[in-house]
Amino acid sequence: GFNGNVLDTSALLSFVGSGSGYIAKVYDQSGNGNDFVQSSVNFQPIIVSGGTLVVDEYSKPVFRFDGINDSLEGLDSNGYFLSGGANYLASVVCEYNPTYDPSCFFSQSDGLTTNGTVGFLAGNSNQAHLWWANDLLLLGNYEDMKLICELSWDGTTRLTSINDIPDESDTPVGKNTLALPTYLGRIDFSGNNFFANGYMQEFIIWNSDQSANVTNIKSEQNVFYGAY
Repeated sequence: GFNGNVLDTSALLSFVGSGSGYIAKVYDQSGNGNDFVQSSVNFQPIIVSGGTLVVDEYSKPVFRFDGINDSLEGLDSNGYFLSGGANYLASVVCEYNPTYDPSCFFSQSDGLTTNGTVGFLAGNSNQAHLWWANDLLLLGNYEDMKLICELSWDGTTRLTSINDIPDESDTPVGKNTLALPTYLGRIDFSGNNFFANGYMQEFIIWNSDQSANVTNIKSEQNVFYGAY
C-alpha cells in the first residue's frame, strides 16, 4: 500500500520478511482498473531482494527488470494507452543498464512496426530512443542516468522529451489509432521481444491533453526523483 502518495516500504518489508518480493501487479492509482499484471513468478520484476528493499542512489524504492523476460502487461487489452485517437501524456521514470542492448521500459506493440509500435527504447548502442509509428527518434546518450521520459499527443503534434530535453523535431506525425497490447519492461516489434534491464520507479498516463501542465509535472517529478 501507500503512505500518502509514497510506497509504504515498512509494510512491504514486513510482509516479505527475509525473502524476496516480486511485482505481480501494478495497480492503477486512478481507480479505473487499468492495472499491469504478470502471473508468472519467473517473469516478475523484483522489488525486495533477500529482505532488503531494492533502491536507487537516493534510497528510493524501485522495481528492477532483469533484461531477460521480466515484464508486465496492461489489463486493458483494447489498448487504452496511446490508442483510440485520444489526447494523452505518458511519463516514465527509469534507469537502464547500458551493457544490455537494448532495453525497453514501456511500449504499445504487437510485433509489427507497420502497426505503429510506440515506446521508450534505451541502451540501443548506448543511446536513448523513442519509437513512434515506425519512426525512431534518437534522443542522445543517457547511459547510467536516471531518466524522466515523456511522450505526448495534443491532437495534432507529437512531443517527446527526456530529462526536459526535447526531441529536435516536433513534426506532426501519424498517431497510432490501433488497439494494441501495452507493456512495461518489454517491446515487441518485427517478431522480436526486447526486455528492460534496469529499474523503473513511476509510470503515469494522462488520458487528456496536458500541454498546459507538463512543465509543472516534469518539475515535480524531478524534485522528487532527482533526475537532472
